[in-house]
Amino acid sequence: MSKLSMRSKIRVYWTTNPGDMGYGGPTSDWNGKSATYELCSVRKAVNFDYDLSQRIGQGTNRKILYIHDKQQVFLEELQEVLYNAEYLADCKKY
Repeated sequence: MSKLSMRSKIRVYWTTNPGDMGYGGPTSDWNGKSATYELCSVRKAVNFDYDLSQRIGQGTNRKILYIHDKQQVFLEELQEVLYNAEYLADCKKY
């Protein structure tokens, strides 16, 4: 896996299917050709949950999966990349 940076592109998969969240019913094919995703920058991926709640409703249950370089990454890793970049940008101001 290549190193995460602010230039990394993240595939963000999301679903509201109850089967994907552990309830009864069929599950989605997250990696199939029919799977839908949004290609995002790191900053947009970190804010994706909020933006999604504005589109589909704040109380809607959902599951979000972040993929970089064909491997799952966690929101905390994306936040760390973003915070480090913002910190370095602030340091350069002074």
